[in-house]
Amino acid sequence: MEVCRFFKDCEIVGGPNGIYFCLNEKGLPTGEAFIEMESQDDIDKALDKHKEEMGRRYIEVFESRKSVMDKVKRGGGEGRDLRDRSPRDRRDRRDRVSEYCVKLRGLPWEATTSDIMDFFHRCNIEGGSRGIHITMDDRGRASGDAFVELETSEDMDEALKMHKRDMGSRYIEVFEANPLDVNRSRDGGGRGGGYGRDERRGRARGYTVTLRGLPYRSSEREIADWLSEAADPLEVIIEMDRTGRPSGQADAVFASHRDARRVVDQMHKRDLGHRYIECLYDDDRD
Repeated sequence: MEVCRFFKDCEIVGGPNGIYFCLNEKGLPTGEAFIEMESQDDIDKALDKHKEEMGRRYIEVFESRKSVMDKVKRGGGEGRDLRDRSPRDRRDRRDRVSEYCVKLRGLPWEATTSDIMDFFHRCNIEGGSRGIHITMDDRGRASGDAFVELETSEDMDEALKMHKRDMGSRYIEVFEANPLDVNRSRDGGGRGGGYGRDERRGRARGYTVTLRGLPYRSSEREIADWLSEAADPLEVIIEMDRTGRPSGQADAVFASHRDARRVVDQMHKRDLGHRYIECLYDDDRD
């Protein structure tokens, strides 16, 4: 009923019966749920609740396919002990992402998995070094970000206490991460969110917001991190002038019209460094 009240503007199929809470292998809630909506309009309204608060927690809202929900219903929340599983089941368990994950931002470029393990020496990392995923940019270089899978909620709480603690000469930001993002990072071979242009695949298809007034030294990663307060871009492309230097303008490509509009609504004329940034989006253009 609390979830129903949170989505009071949406029509949920079956009301409370249309809400499925995900459970871990011990039968305990993971903090995630699937909700079946009556229409696309209801889904759009629900997505507008992204990062709104329920009690003391902000809630992340993503669109998903019904087939994914059905798969989770069939395979999740049975509370079976690992000892009762077949060898194949145990392999599947190792392939799954932990439900307790954090994201690190601002890592030294030369940081290794051993450095991250030392940083989280008070935490139990799922699978040891295998539970650490340092993301790369499109050129195969360290992006400064990493995901870490932890064993328990207590370990995640301990990890979050390390927010803005130093690793070498840099302070590290630590955030709670969605396991789906960790899974995408792991499946992608450790590559990051694709914020730079990869000439082999060309420009990402999507909805483009033009950014003007950028600091000339801003990187694509810094711009993407700034935009992520409203929505995560598929790609950021810094425009160059005739001399090959940054022009102070960039294009940010988003997966949906809704994300592009949210960026304009929330980030237009907000500061990045010492400059305010104009965010322009022409609905007709896309």
